[in-house]
Amino acid sequence: MKTLYLLVLTASILLASPTAWALDIGYIEVLWLTDSVDGTPVVDAFEMEMTVGLVDSAGVGAVEFVSSGSAGTVELTADGSEWGIDSGGTFANSAALFTAFPSGGSYTVNILDAPSSGGGSVLDSFSITLSPIEVMDIIDIQSPLHGATVPVGQSFSWADCSTCDGSRITGFLVDTLADSDVDAFTTTDMSTTSWTPTGMVGGTNYEFEVLLGEYSHMLTAETSDLLSDGFTFVAGYENINLVNITTVPEPGTASLLALGLTSLGLARRRSAGSR
Repeated sequence: MKTLYLLVLTASILLASPTAWALDIGYIEVLWLTDSVDGTPVVDAFEMEMTVGLVDSAGVGAVEFVSSGSAGTVELTADGSEWGIDSGGTFANSAALFTAFPSGGSYTVNILDAPSSGGGSVLDSFSITLSPIEVMDIIDIQSPLHGATVPVGQSFSWADCSTCDGSRITGFLVDTLADSDVDAFTTTDMSTTSWTPTGMVGGTNYEFEVLLGEYSHMLTAETSDLLSDGFTFVAGYENINLVNITTVPEPGTASLLALGLTSLGLARRRSAGSR
């Protein structure tokens, strides 16, 4: 009996689609965003961000996000095993954003072996109705000032947001040249007004982002439609404010710079004396 069971199990594995067998969803993020720089909303500040992280992406040729609104089907871009789009279009106001990606609308993430426009087949999917709540308040960053030069280990502070309309504060320190997160924090304590990140180095440009969020799903466990694959899901609305800063050069770098300037000065004096 055991031998028959093993033969049946082996046959089932061999007959199963290799792509479907390999596919593994790690997480899906769907976020409505509003962006500001030093408290001033950017032009066309409203946007949608979608990210699908695949633990195993063998055989995946396309990932598509389907809105029930005017945006329709949005094809995500691959970056290794992560598929995403920073913006499903930019909008001048929330009304236009919610027309394209409506609150209370039905959404589907399709993972395909090729783009649907090329006749691709759906390997797995995830469908849900989402109801993001627009966050109107912007967290006021008080220190440091936008464009400031600061020491390594600089703390960031902002106005108390206890009465703000969001339910979570999150901060990111981003290396702007590398375009990568250096450090991050998140809290549901809305009275939090400061954060000291780690990982800063001298002579580097950084972007500090502090966002106020309201989430319909926050790191919840979900299951895909076809393969019953479990993954983490995040969805909600984030109002983001940021400042750009530069750290003071490392002491060694500053010393080398001073030595270089001194050498240039001596060279100029020697040159002037020889004329």
